Amino acid sequence: MERPQVVIEVRPRLKACQVYYHVKQTEDNLRDQLYSIEIQSSAIAFQCDRRKDETFVFDTLKLKPNFINGLTRTDGDNVITCRLKILSVINESNQSTTSTKFVPNVDKDTSTQISCRNCNFDLLKEDTSFTRILPLPSSDFNPGDLFCHAHCEAELQSENSLDPRQFDLLYGNYFFRIHEHLLCDSRLLCENYAVCCKRCKTCVGSKDRTSIKLWNCTVAFGHNDSPVTPEEDFVLLVKNCLDDSVSAMCKLIISCRSVSGDKEYLLLWIMDRSLTVLTSSEGSNKLISKNVIKLLYSHEKSHSHMVCEWEKDVNTQTLEVVEIMFTEGLGYLKRSSMLFPQLFRQANNMNISYLGI
Repeated sequence: MERPQVVIEVRPRLKACQVYYHVKQTEDNLRDQLYSIEIQSSAIAFQCDRRKDETFVFDTLKLKPNFINGLTRTDGDNVITCRLKILSVINESNQSTTSTKFVPNVDKDTSTQISCRNCNFDLLKEDTSFTRILPLPSSDFNPGDLFCHAHCEAELQSENSLDPRQFDLLYGNYFFRIHEHLLCDSRLLCENYAVCCKRCKTCVGSKDRTSIKLWNCTVAFGHNDSPVTPEEDFVLLVKNCLDDSVSAMCKLIISCRSVSGDKEYLLLWIMDRSLTVLTSSEGSNKLISKNVIKLLYSHEKSHSHMVCEWEKDVNTQTLEVVEIMFTEGLGYLKRSSMLFPQLFRQANNMNISYLGI
């Protein structure tokens, strides 16, 4: 994620917007340098002492010229922040925060191979083909959450079981499930339910009853499969949870289990699921309008009191992800949080961040 120099939060109902301008660092940066800001109806101009003016233009809203409230500059991170008055919103962002749906690059009844994305090591047995390729009902689907109305133990083991059949591929937006017998045992390591590539030791999934859960960001369907990054899947995961939630400010607990068995938690509290922001981009003075998610997050390295309290809330969704997806998602949130000055980065003992910036 490239850090924009300018971020403007647009609040149409309040007729106001919050501006964050990151002053470019140079060798002659001094604390006593003078900064100025000029507000025009469709542009903002910044100047730092003897440097050339930087003017940023936009066409999605009209501002009240030269109206500035709460102008401050923080010394530690060198960010100018202020609040401006909106006269009218011309065109709000039409970019949606709604998630996209993942469909695996696999054909029914056709020989398929699944390989580790890190080292391209093939993981399936030779000449494997899937006879059924079906989507899972939700982003946090877990067979253990469901039950079957069978009347005896024999029926539970029948073909009507809720686990994948031997040649089933059941896929979600960031993971899929297959039968354990399809994997080549000599190419995998299983420790504490974690499934790892034997060549590079990368964790690619987990074992659950008779099925194997593999992550889209850790494996590929053939060597020509389009790349999927753990960071992209993390963003997709949060957006999918918001699509499924009826709560305006929903809570998510995202956990990961390391190969050693230890668990970490990422608590996400959605503040605004569709916030319009204007951001700058390198090489252009025109601000781009985006729809982003604004949230609070907290990284808990153990099953803390805060995690316990959140788990008691019936409106909290709980999901488990692979370690690399957890790590890159946390890194994404930390980088996004740096867009705020130090004094603006926390609320309710949690960190403030954007998703989709």
